[in-house]
Amino acid sequence: MQRDRFFTLVLLLPVELLGIGVFLLYVATHWHDFIGQSAVIFSWLAWFAALLAYVGLAWFAIRVLRALLDAVLAFVRAMTEVAEKRAQMRLVHARQALLHTDRNYVVFLQDGVVTVQAIAQTRSSSVPVMPVALPESDVIESLPAAIQTFRELIDAGVVQEAIARGQMLLGYVEGQLRYGSWLDLYSCGIGGVSGSGKTTTVRFLLLQAVLAGAQLVMIDPHIAHKEESLAAQFQRFDVHAMPPCDETPAQVARRIKFLANECDRRKMLGETGPALVAVFDEFNAIIRRLPDDLRRELADLLLTIAQEGRKFGIFAMLIGQRWSEQDLGGKNYGAAIRSSLASTLAHRFTDEDQAKKLIGGRNGPRCLELQQGHYLFRDTEGVLSETITPYTADEDAEAIALLLSRDQKSQRNQYQQLLSSASGGNQGERDTHADLQAVATEHLDPRVRQVLRLQAEGRQKAEIIKALWGVSPGGSQAYEQANAEYQQVMRQAYEQLGA
Repeated sequence: MQRDRFFTLVLLLPVELLGIGVFLLYVATHWHDFIGQSAVIFSWLAWFAALLAYVGLAWFAIRVLRALLDAVLAFVRAMTEVAEKRAQMRLVHARQALLHTDRNYVVFLQDGVVTVQAIAQTRSSSVPVMPVALPESDVIESLPAAIQTFRELIDAGVVQEAIARGQMLLGYVEGQLRYGSWLDLYSCGIGGVSGSGKTTTVRFLLLQAVLAGAQLVMIDPHIAHKEESLAAQFQRFDVHAMPPCDETPAQVARRIKFLANECDRRKMLGETGPALVAVFDEFNAIIRRLPDDLRRELADLLLTIAQEGRKFGIFAMLIGQRWSEQDLGGKNYGAAIRSSLASTLAHRFTDEDQAKKLIGGRNGPRCLELQQGHYLFRDTEGVLSETITPYTADEDAEAIALLLSRDQKSQRNQYQQLLSSASGGNQGERDTHADLQAVATEHLDPRVRQVLRLQAEGRQKAEIIKALWGVSPGGSQAYEQANAEYQQVMRQAYEQLGA
């Protein structure tokens, strides 16, 4: 095949040489025409090349201009986002710092301290005025209605009026105070990381409970550290059904037994008050120290309070940072403890999974962005709302103590007046006892109230001991112990009533 192709080329070679010779002869004889035609061809080629170059340069210029335009637009968008974020941060800082403002003064947080500064007026004033650094005007216009501090609500009588109506303040929702009661809480779980506002919320709720005459049972692992301990802040009040303690298992066991017995006693007698709140601060640390059998007793107690205790005025408050089954005592108890919570107050979390365990999968991510003092509140009806706790300082307890002192002094005066006006007849004595019962039951502990109530009904000591202690008169050791406790209750009644 290749040899055939070679012979074919050899045979055609004379023809090819002849063609080349004819072309050269034509160029030699007609060289003017040939040059003219070549110039036209070259001019067309040059024009076409120029056109291609122009199109290429135009395309390149358009690409460069478009890239520059995109860069300018990206820069403008970035600057706009930065400006919006700065405005949001100014708004966040303003909301966190500005507590209250009116024509005369401004209350704001500075380095964690509440500062009050006067505002200069056009009229002359002897009050020294300090310059106040407030947010810019556009931020002020976006601020919600002023949220008063707990002390301001006390000074204005708002808290006292709510308690007089049998209510309490639960916080601010959309700039308005939300009123409620322990029926909105029952047994509640309060969660969030350190610095999220848990302690302030608990202090805000418990100070109202104390003012309303509630009794407390507090377990706090930090009780030895006065500055960090919630229980230490409430030791100034004589409202503890049992003294506050740390997480020592023996101490916790005694309080679990007391609460269980109190649930049974109130159920048996049909008593619904006064409110008794069991407070477990740093619940994760408490449950971690307990042995397995005591964890079971605590879980059973919390379920009992959730199912029946609330009917008789007994509630529980669990405060912690972690809410998984493992962090609540293990899979045997964690789910049961969490299911015993009728309401939840979820502050800011850094762990989304822990937030979901407490407040639910849908709302868990919201807890990552909550400001200090804000929390998602799911009440006993399942209604969810973002709530703000009024700023409540440890020093506000002094105002509550002063109010309680005034109330007790007024009650003692009434008691003395009733004593001095009592007549000598039996009917007069019974009426006086009934009046004393109505006066005394506002601030005494539960056992004293029960004794006074039975005395007002005309019961004798033996009948009272049998009704409250379940011991019949006689020389038994149980009766002797019950009689000693009865005498202690009577001494406590006389001390508190000032008789």
